[in-house]
Amino acid sequence: MQGNGGEDAHRAESIVNLMKTNMRETHKTRCLEYLQEHKTITSLQAIRDLGNTRLAASICLLRKDGHDILSSTVQVDNRWGTKSSIAKYTYYPSVLNTDWKEQVAEKENNRSFLDRLRGR
Repeated sequence: MQGNGGEDAHRAESIVNLMKTNMRETHKTRCLEYLQEHKTITSLQAIRDLGNTRLAASICLLRKDGHDILSSTVQVDNRWGTKSSIAKYTYYPSVLNTDWKEQVAEKENNRSFLDRLRGR
């Protein structure tokens, strides 16, 4: 008895596509949960704590979903004792009150965050 090769191939392709979707969602979901708990994340933390080597991609997906995440550049010491610049992402919980977001931006004196909220 022969199986239906076309139907089997379609089923296999559907499983592979589902697995790919779940992998992307897992990185995004883990990143969001980490940010909700710790408020900030760097690439090294993402690699070490989440196994995520593409933090910027996860942050991009979260922003597209409407999450307020601020990027800032911070200086850190590298293994050779010199300074390196890295991205640090800060999570701001979504709230309906935009005045709260403006207060946070003013408190941190970060005009680019406020401009990003206003879509400029």
